[in-house]
Amino acid sequence: MALVLQLPSTVTSLAPARNPFDLAFASFPEPMLLVDEDGGLAGVNLATEVLLGERVAAAALRADRVEGALPWLGAAVREVLAGAPEARLEAQLVTPGGRRSISARVRPMRDAAGGLRGAVVVLDDQTERRAEESRSRAAERVAAVGSLAAGLAHEVNSPLACVVAGLAFVESEHARLAGALAPAELLEAAHALEDARDAAVRVGRIMQALQRFGQPASPLVRAVDLEAALREAVRLALPELGALSVQIEPVLPARVAGSEPLLAELFQALLVHVARGGGAGALVRVAARGIPDEARVSVTVSRGPAHGEGLERAPARSAPLCLTVARGIASALGGTLKAGACTAGGASVEVILPLDEGAEG
Repeated sequence: MALVLQLPSTVTSLAPARNPFDLAFASFPEPMLLVDEDGGLAGVNLATEVLLGERVAAAALRADRVEGALPWLGAAVREVLAGAPEARLEAQLVTPGGRRSISARVRPMRDAAGGLRGAVVVLDDQTERRAEESRSRAAERVAAVGSLAAGLAHEVNSPLACVVAGLAFVESEHARLAGALAPAELLEAAHALEDARDAAVRVGRIMQALQRFGQPASPLVRAVDLEAALREAVRLALPELGALSVQIEPVLPARVAGSEPLLAELFQALLVHVARGGGAGALVRVAARGIPDEARVSVTVSRGPAHGEGLERAPARSAPLCLTVARGIASALGGTLKAGACTAGGASVEVILPLDEGAEG
């Protein structure tokens, strides 16, 4: 039995309503739908048409069943029509205004005698609220990981200072002991000292990066231009890449939710990591592509003509630590990292980051 409502021929048109109840329904600021007792759409108001599009208004004029017109709403409507006092749900929908997070509250509609005559559905666009909650969670994760990183840097800096002081002392004694060593032994000792000093410098750089990570710039999480962060990462990584060259393929206009210094540190760590799979003359490629809600950035290197040469000197950081830093930043920003193995054929790594919903497009 169809629900009889005193509604205009099209609820969302500018035609005058037939009674005050019709007018109130048509102009109510919250999106609302009416469903008859058989599960057919009986009416939608203007706010619903603006949110979900003209297709839904046309379906209401035809009295299409909810399961066909709005499949995501069908189960909740059936539950209420079966006797439930209320049903609630939240769904991710692609609407004329883009991808939205929509919540729905379904309640029974009864006549004066208490008989069930259908259901009324009130919709609420939760997109901005969910985006703000996501940014807040990301900020909390960044702050937590940042505090951990700053503490780690503080704990390492003290013993590192002792190591550097010890190396400086040994180097000062090296000249005095030179006469007691054969030339080959002297050269080997010099190389060992140089390697130890370089290792201490590398650890110092990593600790500086962790300290910056622990004190990110304000605002903590905002819309960041992806290509700008990639180019800054390349600039920072160049001293550690030796004879490798870097090519950034055209990046689609994308803004991700994050902090530019943290994203630059993330991509710098990935560049240094994949460089271990190349060699002198190898080319590192950086490419980005977008899918709904996400940006995927891949960093790859193919085996260079002089594979194996210079890998001890570049990159300066160890691969596991690079990935630890990168994975920590990606996780803090709500993303994930997928790393391939560094092999003779090259290396690859992909990071997936959430797009900033407020700035997308």
